[in-house]
Amino acid sequence: MLKFFPIALIALGISAAAAQATDRYVDGPSFPCGGRLTPSEHAICHDAYLSELDRTMARHYYIKRDLSGHRARKALQSDQKLWLRWRDTCGAGVGCLARRYEQRILDLVPRDRLPPGFGCGGAGRLTGRHMLLPPKG
Repeated sequence: MLKFFPIALIALGISAAAAQATDRYVDGPSFPCGGRLTPSEHAICHDAYLSELDRTMARHYYIKRDLSGHRARKALQSDQKLWLRWRDTCGAGVGCLARRYEQRILDLVPRDRLPPGFGCGGAGRLTGRHMLLPPKG
């Protein structure tokens, strides 16, 4: 029992950090919607579903980042910067942005934690408490 305690503390710390990073903006995206925004950021700030996708993606990015070693973390951060540039090629296109976010979530989240049909052209759209399936076991 005691040998699992440090692992549990680490998991709680990571979960708390990820939650704190994304829960500041419960009704919006994971970033502040003030100041200079790109057309993509403006669209995300004004669309509830895109905001929800952004919070979900950010939460799982931070979890994966915090669980990664130094090299994997650097690679993930580099991938995220590249993905943000790719996301911004959508401009204010809501459908394009939703597809970009769904693909990024597919990249970050284990398949067994996704709702049935997620990433299949909107059939598995994420909503509220059904964002992700609980871990198996």
